[in-house]
Amino acid sequence: VDKVETLTHYKFSLAFENSNEEDYVTEKFFQSLVAGTIPVVVGPPNIQDFAPYPGSVLHIKELQDVESVAKTMRYLAENPEAYNQSLSCTFILPPLHSLGHKE
Repeated sequence: VDKVETLTHYKFSLAFENSNEEDYVTEKFFQSLVAGTIPVVVGPPNIQDFAPYPGSVLHIKELQDVESVAKTMRYLAENPEAYNQSLSCTFILPPLHSLGHKE
């Protein structure tokens, strides 16, 4: 099973890193971006430095608590304009999210 292809079917993907050390970013994060999903991240405090566009990543530690993360995800999922704004970044590869996101 191809992970990136699988992720294209979802609006969000979990990218939980094994470490919260500065600059520690792995394929979990980048595969989410290539698939055209919004990564929900537990990872380094500077993860936004690796994001292609401000707001294109939900870092759990930047929000108040898990409930805030869920509310943000729900808001984006129910508001296509806001969701698409989060994805309005330039990728080296075209986003694959248009291949089959479940609505």
